[in-house]
Amino acid sequence: MIDVSEVFYSIQGEGVHQGLPTLFIRLQGCNLLPGHNCQYCDTGYAQKDGGKLYTLETLMDMVKSFPIKYNNWICLTGGEPLFQADELELLVRQLKKSFFQVEVFTNGSVPTPRWWTLVDSWVVDMKTPSSGVCGISKDEWYGKRSCDQVKFTVGTQRDLDWARVQIKRFRNSFNGTFIVSPIFDPNAVMSREFAIQVVDFCKQENVRLSVQVHKFIFGNRKGV
Repeated sequence: MIDVSEVFYSIQGEGVHQGLPTLFIRLQGCNLLPGHNCQYCDTGYAQKDGGKLYTLETLMDMVKSFPIKYNNWICLTGGEPLFQADELELLVRQLKKSFFQVEVFTNGSVPTPRWWTLVDSWVVDMKTPSSGVCGISKDEWYGKRSCDQVKFTVGTQRDLDWARVQIKRFRNSFNGTFIVSPIFDPNAVMSREFAIQVVDFCKQENVRLSVQVHKFIFGNRKGV
């Protein structure tokens, strides 16, 4: 059984596949609880209880009920998808058998699973100092595949300074895409001054800027 928070069809709001029609499967549960709440979490409803249990067959039937093509992207997110590592593996294998492209978002605190190369693109959120859980993300996620992404969610100059150190550490060994994403506060307009700082940082380090476009379009709510 797989504990699922929500399943919905939208566009990918961030990362290198931003703007592409994507089916999202948000798994329920996160390994950062209790006592390790990430200050940047924007899906608190998927952290603890409140999901719905599905058999793999039922979930796949639901996936195929959406108007998606065989090569569309499916994004597995959370919570923390690797909190249900065994169930996630079965789901990934079934999705690949159905010829979907699979992207998984993870906080990077769980070691890479033995089957990690089955996933078409991992997006690893390396926790910066202002997240409150800096240091949990494992260096092994700075892999060698060009299809993978390492994302730094930043809210302060300290976060940018920390990200710069990590980028320099792994610049020669990581063949994927480094992404910098300013935090989004749904109750305030993003600071233009800080946004310009982030743009300047991306230009200096030759990395990609990613803003959560789905939040600007739909707001900070579920199912989008």
